[in-house]
Amino acid sequence: MAARWIAFSIGLWLIAGAAWARQTGADDERDLGREVLGIFESSCAECHDPGSDDPKAQRYWDGARDLGSLASLELIDLEDPEFSIVYEEVCEDRMPPTGDGYDPLGVEQKATLLLWIQTGAPAARPVAAPEDENGTGTPPPTENDAPPAEREELTIVGKLHPLTVHFPIAFVLGAAALEALAVLGVRRARDAAGFLIAFAALSAPLAAFCGWQAGDASSTRHTDVLQLHRWVGVATMAVSILLWLSSRSRGKDGSGTLAKLYYPQLAIAVALVSYGSHQGGILSRGPDYLPLPW
Repeated sequence: MAARWIAFSIGLWLIAGAAWARQTGADDERDLGREVLGIFESSCAECHDPGSDDPKAQRYWDGARDLGSLASLELIDLEDPEFSIVYEEVCEDRMPPTGDGYDPLGVEQKATLLLWIQTGAPAARPVAAPEDENGTGTPPPTENDAPPAEREELTIVGKLHPLTVHFPIAFVLGAAALEALAVLGVRRARDAAGFLIAFAALSAPLAAFCGWQAGDASSTRHTDVLQLHRWVGVATMAVSILLWLSSRSRGKDGSGTLAKLYYPQLAIAVALVSYGSHQGGILSRGPDYLPLPW
C-alpha cells in the first residue's frame, strides 16, 4: 500500500511538471504590451493624455497611450516590479480615483500590469493587418487554438479550487492542534489526528489539481506569485501523503524511519499550508490584503 501511495505522488508531480512546461510555452504567445495598453486606454487615458481636460493628471503623467513614458518618468521599477509607482497606485486603488466615480482595476488587470513590468515592460506588438486581395494578413485559426468549450471546462474545474483547498488546510492544522493536545495528555487526541491526516492526504491532490486548472483559466497564471503558489500546493500534496504514511507506521509499532519523520513532516505541512494560504490571499486580494504593523 505504501509503495502505491508513493508512486501515486510521483505521478502527480510529473503531471504537474508537464502542465507547467506546457503553460510556459503558451506564455510566450501573450502580448502583454497590448493588454496593458488596453487597460490604460479604458481606465487611464481619459485623464492621463495630452488632450485631457485634467491639468493635474497631465502634469503627473500624460502618456497613457505611450508605454515608454512610464520608464522615462521612473513610474516603473524593473528591478522591484511590486514597488513600481504605477503598480502601487492601482494596487491600492488610489488610481483610478474611486472617489471621483471611477471603477478600480480588477484583480486580473492588476496581475497583468505586474507581469508586464516583471517581464521588462515590453512594447505592444504590431497589430496584424486585415486580409487583403492577395490573401495575406491575419492568419486563420490553427488546430492548436483551444475551442471555447475546452476553455470553459477548465474554468469550471478551476472554480472548484476555493471549495476544495480549504479541506487540506483545515485537516493539517486540525491534526497539529490535536497533536498538541495529545502532548498535554488529552486522551484519544492522537487517534483523531491520524484520522484528519488521512483526509488531508485524500483532499490535497484534488485541491492541487483544481488549483492548477484555476491558474490556467486566469491571467494571473503569468505572475511569479501564482507559480510559487502552485508549487507550494504540489509540495503540500506530497508532504500530506508522506505524513499519512508516517502516521500509519507510527500507529503500528512506533518505530521505523517513517515514524521518526512524523513530527518534522507535520511541521513542514503546517508551514506549507500557512504560506500557501498567504500566497492565495495575495492572489485574490492583492499584496496589501494583510497589512503588518512593521
